[in-house]
Amino acid sequence: DGTLVLTPAQAAADADAYLASIGADGTATATANQVTVTVTIVQQMQILSAAGLRAITVRATASAAPVRGIDGPLP
Repeated sequence: DGTLVLTPAQAAADADAYLASIGADGTATATANQVTVTVTIVQQMQILSAAGLRAITVRATASAAPVRGIDGPLP
């Protein structure tokens, strides 16, 4: 039927490998329809360290779904 699906274990492994390749601390999960990645970093505070705030933990999560390379009708 032309529906795109992910192989969840492979998609999560690929995302984990990418995170490792850039030195990021994170996790990846996947289903047949979506990959979700959460990345966590500790950001050192340069100016606010004078007030006692040395570092903060920053966490971001994003998801992506598979789509075809051409997103729309062909001429």
